Amino acid sequence: MKILVLKKERIITTSLPNNIYGDFQIIDVLENGNQIDLITIKEQDGKWLLTNTVDTSIIVNNNPVNSVFLTDYFSCEILYRKSDYKYILYCLPTYDKTTLYNVVDANITIGNSNSDITYVND
Repeated sequence: MKILVLKKERIITTSLPNNIYGDFQIIDVLENGNQIDLITIKEQDGKWLLTNTVDTSIIVNNNPVNSVFLTDYFSCEILYRKSDYKYILYCLPTYDKTTLYNVVDANITIGNSNSDITYVND
C-alpha cells in the first residue's frame, strides 16, 4: 500500500510492505524546524492500523477517531493539535488494478498480399 500525506508545500509518500508486519512512523518538519510525529501505522489482525499521536488527531467523516484500519483508496484528515493545520492522508494500492486488457482471437497479416510475416493466433 502506498500512503500519501498531502500538505500545502509538498506530498509525503511512504510505501508499506505487501506482507503486513511491523510499525511505521511518518514524521513532518514544520516551517519553524520542529519535527512532529504525524501518524503511526502498525500491523493489527493482519491489517494496517492508522493511529494518532500526541501531536495529531485523525478525522474520518468529520469525526475524530483514535485509530482506523487502512484500505485501498481510503482518505482522512490529520489535524495538528497545536494549530489548525490539516493534512490529507490518502491510501493507494501498490499495484494499479484498473488496467484492462482483452484477448482477441484473430489472424493478422503484416504487409501486402505477398508478405512473409504472418501471425496466427491458435
